[in-house]
Amino acid sequence: MANWKVSWAYAKRPFAHRMPRLSVEDHKQTITVQNNISGDRVRLMLSNAGNPTSVDFADFTITTMNLGKEFKITVNGDPLIHLEACEEIFSDEISLPAQAGTPFIIKTRVNGLTAVNDTVRHNCPDDCLVQREGNLKYPLIGRKALKQMYGMPDCMWLYGFRAIQVYSEDSPRTVAAFGDSITHMAYWTGELSGRLRMCYPKKASLINVGIGGNRLLRDSSQYSIVKGLFGEAGITRFEKSVFEFGPVDSVIMLEGVNDLCHPVELKRLNELPTHEELIAGLAKLAEIAHKHHTKAFSCTILPFGGHKAWSEKLDSIRMNVNSWICTNDVFDGFFDFAAMVADPNDAARMDKRYDSGDHLHPNAEGGSKMAEGIDIEALM
Repeated sequence: MANWKVSWAYAKRPFAHRMPRLSVEDHKQTITVQNNISGDRVRLMLSNAGNPTSVDFADFTITTMNLGKEFKITVNGDPLIHLEACEEIFSDEISLPAQAGTPFIIKTRVNGLTAVNDTVRHNCPDDCLVQREGNLKYPLIGRKALKQMYGMPDCMWLYGFRAIQVYSEDSPRTVAAFGDSITHMAYWTGELSGRLRMCYPKKASLINVGIGGNRLLRDSSQYSIVKGLFGEAGITRFEKSVFEFGPVDSVIMLEGVNDLCHPVELKRLNELPTHEELIAGLAKLAEIAHKHHTKAFSCTILPFGGHKAWSEKLDSIRMNVNSWICTNDVFDGFFDFAAMVADPNDAARMDKRYDSGDHLHPNAEGGSKMAEGIDIEALM
């Protein structure tokens, strides 16, 4: 039966913080997004979810790499897209022949100075490539932080939409990747998406519902500059994030490291969980997934020795959780990411070949290593 299938998506992250805002001026985006679903119609989830001001697009188009024609994206027939503060809405259906293996190309243009505080950020150009023209506007306060967040050489960001759906006669499997920044930045999810396209053309798509800084057990801290930035607790947002666009066949879960690091970094040691509490939280995610008849796969928490928050106490909690992940019968399977990227001489640290430099986040090579260790047949 034909239905709307999600080809590409990122999690909704409503901002409640007061960080200095990012703006663009007379700005164009060209976004190339990989696709593994065939169909005759497409639509976009247009998003201004985390932006406290409205945004107007002078132009918003979509095509595919093999077509010579661009199609206007409209809402209620109007090609001038206006999104109110914090608004999300589906575009009109667009009659566009989508083919598995052929990327989408989305172009946007805004005139004048526009706040675009709600963005999708990722680091995998093979899965989603963003090219831009125009000016970025960083506030003086927080300029360094924003440059680090949005302007790293291998970090790309886009605004205006966060999902693409295809109306398809096929019945592709949907895999969701749930987690924190290690998932959101897309090094391992982009590689996994590529493996699915290669091994299962027209038969599988991957959605990324990671949120940078997300914790499993607690909402984002309301202290310091991070107020609300990292979203609701994983156990709270899991169901609505993973199943927002419909049924999901398999979900891969990588959460827990921020539950260990944030209490130290933010000096809120009373928020540090025990390994029993983290295990109970992960088991709750599996329970929710199984309620939706979705296969649930957990991943071991990566080593972070050398990071400023690390201590033997935190590593002991991590190791206890990981031991449970590798031996329990709550999940349908697990992927031992920690073992894949650990320093062979020190299991508490990440191998420097896979370390982005902060001893917490893997780099592109680390993401590839993690994706290679996933049994994609089990996901199908």
